[in-house]
Amino acid sequence: MAVPGRFRRIHQGLQDNVAIEEQGQPLCLSSRFVAPLGLQCGRGSNASDCPGSRVSRLSAALRAHVQLLHTEAERTGLVGDVLRGRATPGDYALWLRNLLPTYQEMEAALERYRGRAPFIELARPELYRAEAIISDLHRLTGGWHRLPLLHAGSIYAQQVAQAATGDGHLLIAHVYTRYLGDLSGGLVLKRVLARLPGAQSFRFHDFPGIADRQACQIEFRAAIDRAGAQRSDWTDILVEGAAAFRCNIELSKAIQAVCADPAFPL
Repeated sequence: MAVPGRFRRIHQGLQDNVAIEEQGQPLCLSSRFVAPLGLQCGRGSNASDCPGSRVSRLSAALRAHVQLLHTEAERTGLVGDVLRGRATPGDYALWLRNLLPTYQEMEAALERYRGRAPFIELARPELYRAEAIISDLHRLTGGWHRLPLLHAGSIYAQQVAQAATGDGHLLIAHVYTRYLGDLSGGLVLKRVLARLPGAQSFRFHDFPGIADRQACQIEFRAAIDRAGAQRSDWTDILVEGAAAFRCNIELSKAIQAVCADPAFPL
């Protein structure tokens, strides 16, 4: 299905930007394979498999598995409002405040696991976003505590915390979802936000420790693939990836609803 106008540009910016060629094997983009669309934020175990098909790279499998959710995330809630020019910097600050606990949980877990496989290559402080978010919120609002943490924000952070239990391998799905999105789609969002009334600059979108974003994306995607190569079954990681996108969508919708309420000043 064609992606119209501005959404085509953001779609191209937020996608993984790599053509998937898997030796002629189908990538199983049927509704059966995207079964986790029905998930809320819980980690279900009812993901449908794709008999006769095996994608050889975990990043490609995740991309295929969440493709429909990815498109939904770009078009709905606060993110959709930002892309249509309907949001304010205050709305986006509330978005960042509610993403902060998710990044804090993920980055604390990555630091705990950084000396172990598969996180030796995935724990990269130059990608961490929590400190940048806190800096943005202090500058824009006087502190992150001045904005409310919505229930959907708490649920997202809890999802990441649960993924970090055991050997923590489910964190791979959240690392994929957040950091590759920040590196690629973050540039698009930064340009759109700069055109909004009362535009502000967000450190959240800046990676001063990375000289070449495209090269970083390629290498980080390869690191995810190497992490995937250490596991024989990716089913639970794919389910977690879909749950991560669903949490993101639900949070985006919740913030849109709050920002639309005239009784809630931002």
